Amino acid sequence: MANRLQAGRGHSLPVGTGPEALPVDLLPVPSPVAEPRTVDSRDALARRVYTEFAEMPGLKLSIEQAARLFGVPSAVCTRVFDELIGQRLMRRTADGRFMLAEDRR
Repeated sequence: MANRLQAGRGHSLPVGTGPEALPVDLLPVPSPVAEPRTVDSRDALARRVYTEFAEMPGLKLSIEQAARLFGVPSAVCTRVFDELIGQRLMRRTADGRFMLAEDRR
């Protein structure tokens, strides 16, 4: 007998992978709150970005260059740089590239 999911009012729905599987529109919706591993991943990426810049003084990258270097979408790079700028670890140059905040080259 298949597992069953309570659907309210004493009804139950079959859950499984066969023909009696629960329709997709009745599956639980994931929470909009970021999962811890997502936050951990973003923090790890921010540390990696900062470390790369710290190891190469004078490094200046555009969003597109950083996205290629770190292997993530441009939107993710933008959020990481915004976070690092907010922490005053990085800054944006007049030409739109990113560099360490304390590096004034």
